[in-house]
Amino acid sequence: LLQSEKCMFVDSTFFTIFSFPLIEHSNTDVLNTNNGVILTESFAKSLFGNENLLGHKVLLNNRVSYLITGVAKDFDERTHFANPDIILPFTSLTNFFGENYLKQFDMQFFLSGLYVLSKPKVDMKERSDLLLDKVKSWYWLFQDGRSTSLAFKPLKEVYFNPAKFSFGEGIRSGNNVQIILIY
Repeated sequence: LLQSEKCMFVDSTFFTIFSFPLIEHSNTDVLNTNNGVILTESFAKSLFGNENLLGHKVLLNNRVSYLITGVAKDFDERTHFANPDIILPFTSLTNFFGENYLKQFDMQFFLSGLYVLSKPKVDMKERSDLLLDKVKSWYWLFQDGRSTSLAFKPLKEVYFNPAKFSFGEGIRSGNNVQIILIY
């Protein structure tokens, strides 16, 4: 039985876009299944010691059975993501709340960050209309006229320049006016 409030829901490309290392994994598609879950190293060790966890079934929050498909190295302070205990595919929200959850009215209260991987020197402002057309069909924030434009921020600027809306407990930000160095 796994219980944690530090869960992170991500899309299947998370470990392709970001360089968080997987210590153990069943394959490169660790997030391509609704019933797969990844634990971070410290959380896995606190529960299971040094046991090989791949392929073990666990019950999350006493509700849904998951297969451990990977163990990720803990996220350090050099990222704006707070270290989660459990990483789940975004599509697994339907395991908790039913097949229609991703289409329900309460998705407006579920703000998720949208990260786009581009090639070097690509002007994302030039591409914003094209990307906006793509996300309108599936991202609730751009449906029904709620939002009509995209703004891009390079990842290296995100920590000191957080988004207009807070994306919850899983994101850290800093103050670019005052920095305290301890050495």
